[in-house]
Amino acid sequence: MIVEALGELGLGENLRIDLALARELEYYSGPVFEIFSGNAGVSLGGGGRYDGLLEQYGIVGQALGFGIDLGAVASLSQEDGLTPAVAWCGGLSPRIALERADDFIASGYRVELSWQESREGAIQLARTRGYRWWIDLSGCTAYEIEPATKEVP
Repeated sequence: MIVEALGELGLGENLRIDLALARELEYYSGPVFEIFSGNAGVSLGGGGRYDGLLEQYGIVGQALGFGIDLGAVASLSQEDGLTPAVAWCGGLSPRIALERADDFIASGYRVELSWQESREGAIQLARTRGYRWWIDLSGCTAYEIEPATKEVP
């Protein structure tokens, strides 16, 4: 199901299945996974199925969880030579938004996707981040904006 969903989003070629992966934590009850980037040879996170852990706390149910190493993820995007920008999805489907974001990445932008409902909220996010660029993925256009000014006491 996960593999199928990633395939529909156009990410199937980025997915690798390694049936040899094992975790030594006893509470995992099913598949486990690691998250890697094509740009780094270290794990960025991982997780798996852990129904047994819920049972230890008297909860009957199914569970899947994961953890992300935010430091490792952040280190991948620093000093990459790309122009940082917030890319507003503007009501697009995830598949279309990711395809259009890929086009901007290929053009030299490092995009942070914004799924906010309002265009103004996404522009404000770009200003808050200190970015000079905001992208409207629904219109396939990049705009230069003024970053938010920081008040000096």
